[in-house]
Amino acid sequence: MKGAGTWAYGYVLHRIQPDPATSPSATARCLTEGCEWTSGTHADVGPVDAECIQHTGLNPRHDRFGRAFADVAAVIRLDPV
Repeated sequence: MKGAGTWAYGYVLHRIQPDPATSPSATARCLTEGCEWTSGTHADVGPVDAECIQHTGLNPRHDRFGRAFADVAAVIRLDPV
């Protein structure tokens, strides 16, 4: 491994990075037993956190959430220098 996200395989360097043609997504779900609440899917975690806080405000004992983050990554072959 050469640096963060860069690997050497034989004589060819590769880098993995977020695909610029896509946007990341964040969601959350309530971990309270029996609750099936889930947040909407957003490109930023801020609105997801706000939905979690609102859910807890309406349901005070619902105060733990599983958050998920996803993006699409692309592996880029780096030309030799």
